Amino acid sequence: MAAAGHTMSAEAAGEPGPAVAGSFLLHFEVPDDFVSLAAELDEEAAAAEHAKFVDAVLRPGAPPAVRAQMLAQLAAARIALIGGGIRYFCMAGGNVDGRQVLLMVGIAVTPFPRAEGEEPRGLLARMLREQYPQDAALVEEFGTEYGPGVGLRRAETLPFPVPGGQPLQIDTGVAQAIIHFLDAGAAGVVTGYCFSPRDIDTAAVTVALIARRMTITRQGHQPRRLATEHG
Repeated sequence: MAAAGHTMSAEAAGEPGPAVAGSFLLHFEVPDDFVSLAAELDEEAAAAEHAKFVDAVLRPGAPPAVRAQMLAQLAAARIALIGGGIRYFCMAGGNVDGRQVLLMVGIAVTPFPRAEGEEPRGLLARMLREQYPQDAALVEEFGTEYGPGVGLRRAETLPFPVPGGQPLQIDTGVAQAIIHFLDAGAAGVVTGYCFSPRDIDTAAVTVALIARRMTITRQGHQPRRLATEHG
C-alpha cells in the first residue's frame, strides 16, 4: 500500500527537554487511503471535512441515522485527540461484512529524556503497566533500531454528543505504539481509535506499521530510512 510522508518538530509537544532542545524532527508515513484532518482546523472547517469523508465511505442508501452517528463519533474523537496533545491525525473507513468500520489515527511526539541511572529498556512498559493494570490493558514490548518500543491495547469510553440529550457513552477500542528514541530523548506515539472493540486488531496492526517506520533526525538532516511501501 502506498504511503505519504510527513514531518513533525519535537517542539510541537511543548517545552522540549535538554536532550531534545527543539532540534529533532519526527518523520512518519501514513497509508494513502487515510484522510488527514489537520489539528489546526477550526470546528466549522473540521465538520465540513468530516462530512466529506463520511459521505465518501458510506454505502449507498445508508440510513441518515448512521451518517449522523458517524459524524458524532468523529467530532468526539477529534476533541479527545486534540485534548491528548495529538498534533496530526487522520482517518479511514470502509465496509466490512456489511457494517461500517471507522478508524482514526493520531500521531504525536513528546520529550522523553533518559533518567539518570535508569535502564531505558523496559521503562516505557513499566510505566504503562503501572498506569493500566493487567485487566485494563494489554502491554507488549518490541525492539527497534532507534530504541525500545511498546504496544498497548485497551478499551476506553468516549462521550458522544446526542442532540437534545445527555452524551452517549460508547466503549471504543484503543491501540497505541510508542517508540523511545534514545538518542533524541523523545518518544513518538501513534494512537488508533476504533469505534467497535471487534476492530481492535485492525487498529493495532495499523499503528504498529506506522510506528515501526518512524524515524527521527536533527533538523537539517535527512532521515536514514523512510519506507515508501507497506508490505
